Amino acid sequence: MEPPNEEDVGLSGQLNQQGQTYRRSFWCWGQGNRVSQEADSLSIKVGGENHDKKPKAHETNRIKSTKYTLLTFLPLNLAEQFRRIANFYFLCMTIISIVIDSPVSPLTSLVPLVFVIAVTATKQGYENYLRYRADNMVNYSLVTVIRAGIEMDIRCQDIRQGDIVRTARDCDLPCDLVLLKS
Repeated sequence: MEPPNEEDVGLSGQLNQQGQTYRRSFWCWGQGNRVSQEADSLSIKVGGENHDKKPKAHETNRIKSTKYTLLTFLPLNLAEQFRRIANFYFLCMTIISIVIDSPVSPLTSLVPLVFVIAVTATKQGYENYLRYRADNMVNYSLVTVIRAGIEMDIRCQDIRQGDIVRTARDCDLPCDLVLLKS
């Protein structure tokens, strides 16, 4: 993008909105498909000197789509359950019937509440377990990478930035990739 003209720059040194919009809309006309005017080649850093270090948590290729862990399942699930107005209503009715002397037994509202919460928690726990299994199936699948000129098979979750990944035709791509050759 070319530098702004003098008339597009206001007193504060910022680009006027009209000139900025104009340049964003029409900057590519007449430039063709050039990446830059300086270089005709593209260089990609593969691997690197820090490639042998253990990756940080946000640098891994591990997929995690589960909603709960073993420690967080009960509190998060109960909080999610009682956000529903019907479950919260039955909880309030149960507490009121326990606190005051009600002619109606507290079991009449407690039993349906416990049943609904137990069935829903079981269903959500099972769905979470299926997500966990699917994540592990993807994370532990083998892919072929080239590191330091050596072709090796590694788990999908161990792919790092700078790895060259070899994929077969019509297969799933294990991560976000830059296509080097097809």
